[in-house]
Amino acid sequence: MHWKSLYRLIRYVVVGVSTFLIDLVILFALTKFFSVPYTYAVAIGFIIGISLNYAISRAWVFRGTLRHIHHGYAYFLGGGLVSLTAILTLVAVFVERFGIPLIFARIVVSGIVGCGNYLFNLYLNFKVVGKHIHPALKLGVVAHTSTSENTNNHVPMD
Repeated sequence: MHWKSLYRLIRYVVVGVSTFLIDLVILFALTKFFSVPYTYAVAIGFIIGISLNYAISRAWVFRGTLRHIHHGYAYFLGGGLVSLTAILTLVAVFVERFGIPLIFARIVVSGIVGCGNYLFNLYLNFKVVGKHIHPALKLGVVAHTSTSENTNNHVPMD
């Protein structure tokens, strides 16, 4: 694995863990303090967490994506709906069938689903697999190229 790919994966994990903690706090608060059924609380926490995840991932993890923000968010939510379906199903099975505590079940399920989310975003949504951030983009500097150099309308990559 190329070190830049590993660095991207590490950033993705940092963002994912951070936004997942927000998801868990929302899940806990909704079920314990507001008596929201856990299936609704899981969905609400997930949607808020995944929306924050998208904003941060776009800016920090997958910088240099060619996809427009609205299209990217639509793909992200589409993948998120598939993930949410898997999360709700697996959490319900763990809680209802095996008697696993809700928060623990949600943590276990997130590890399973999170791996699939990373691959979906890497290959399909942000389309940056095998591409690495140009040093000018890391600094927030727009790289200027002439139109003859930029005939493919792409962001310069290493």
